[in-house]
Amino acid sequence: MKVLSELSIRNLKLNKKRTISTIIGIILSCSLICAVATMVTSFRETLVQNAINETRILSF
Repeated sequence: MKVLSELSIRNLKLNKKRTISTIIGIILSCSLICAVATMVTSFRETLVQNAINETRILSF
């Protein structure tokens, strides 16, 4: 396991541009997933609140 980690670190040091672009890609994809999840949650909450408000209006 130690040999594998040493090879990985050496490869990352040799390919700095690719390493940086990979890290940026991972950060962007994680933020995109979080943004989509937040939008879905917000949309769901909006639909629930809209249904509650419509029910209150109809009951009066």
